[in-house]
Amino acid sequence: MTPEPTGTSGLGAIGDPRALDAALAGSITAAGLGVEEATRRLQDEVLAACLRVDHPAFLAFVPVAPDPLSVRADQAISAAGVYAGDWVEAGGALHAERQVIRLLAASAGLPATADGTFVSGGTAGTLSALVVARHRWRAADPARASMRGLVLASDEVHSSVAAAARVMDVDLLTVPSDADGRLIGVALADALAAADDATRARVVAVVATVGATNSGVVDDLPGIAALARANGWWLHVDGAYGLACLLSERLRPLATGVEHADSFTVDPHKWLFAPYDACALVYRDPAAATAAHGQRADYLDVLDRGGAGSEDARIDPSDLALQLSRRPRGLPLWFGLTSRGTDHYARAVEHGVALARWTAEAVRAAPHLELLVEPELSVVLLRRRGWDAAAYSTWSDDLLTRGIGYVVPTVWRGAPALRLCFVNPATTTDHVEAILATLG
Repeated sequence: MTPEPTGTSGLGAIGDPRALDAALAGSITAAGLGVEEATRRLQDEVLAACLRVDHPAFLAFVPVAPDPLSVRADQAISAAGVYAGDWVEAGGALHAERQVIRLLAASAGLPATADGTFVSGGTAGTLSALVVARHRWRAADPARASMRGLVLASDEVHSSVAAAARVMDVDLLTVPSDADGRLIGVALADALAAADDATRARVVAVVATVGATNSGVVDDLPGIAALARANGWWLHVDGAYGLACLLSERLRPLATGVEHADSFTVDPHKWLFAPYDACALVYRDPAAATAAHGQRADYLDVLDRGGAGSEDARIDPSDLALQLSRRPRGLPLWFGLTSRGTDHYARAVEHGVALARWTAEAVRAAPHLELLVEPELSVVLLRRRGWDAAAYSTWSDDLLTRGIGYVVPTVWRGAPALRLCFVNPATTTDHVEAILATLG
């Protein structure tokens, strides 16, 4: 049964800067407007001009679907005013976060000595990991101290990798992916074989992906890992979206090969039902991270550090990533997992994959629609035959205006397409049917 449209208020609205200029004029004054008026402006003007990313019919980008229990924990943490930058001030919070990090590391097949921290998102996590990779690369050979590094990745890798390369002032060499958007080990080997010796000598790291943003596919981790080991490259796995599959025994084989990673990221605010913002950054060897990121100063020496490798190692988050001041971003996920159990989370992740496969069959059965990539995780990439970019944009705007859903166009292999991403356990086949019906 197709649900009735929820109305624009259900999904929210895209804010218009000029309208917001008028609506919020005079908000900040010397005397203040009072709590009642400030609350009205927050609800009626500010939040009303935002999209409900947690709405079950919001299928654009990678949505968020926070567990109410994790939201409750997030509120309590904010109210408690916990500073989670070091073990002296937040030992309990950091120990709880470490339980989650070690759960993820063990699920990935990393050794018990693996460790990590939570940062703001996949961009910060990838940047921090690649900084460690370059530090290790340069430390291995003094001749590399002034050499410009090179990072290898697929042409479908997340845009944050290119951003990290710019920040680090390293080069990014993208390797063509296969027809489904996967980076294959053989293609990577061919690209390096075609490069000159000077280029090959500059390789710092290779980035593989579990859950490509556009197509949701998983790179050839075993093939890429074999090349990384043979050449001494750092292997970073961007699993910001897709490595949520680690919590499901049934889906975990999709990430086979991640056990060879030197570092990986997974964002709980994507498919692990935590509120914004959190990225778990996990290292095989935390000592490599502390060598690159460790902060030292007279005013920090009072902090009690066990150090990596000690019997009671207490590694501060500031020694594992590009951060110092931080909130305990991992605690909402810890609270959700502790309250509901990992099986509950596994079923919620599996729901997204099942819904993607159901949707793929529905697309395949519609003669006016074309399935572009067989879904591997929970992304469905499709095309409406005969439409150009303008038609997709008009359709997307109308879908939101009518309150049916929010799906935005993307580009696949040079032509416009649509991408549906399922992470919300509240999304049903009725939501999908209502959206697909508008493509007829």
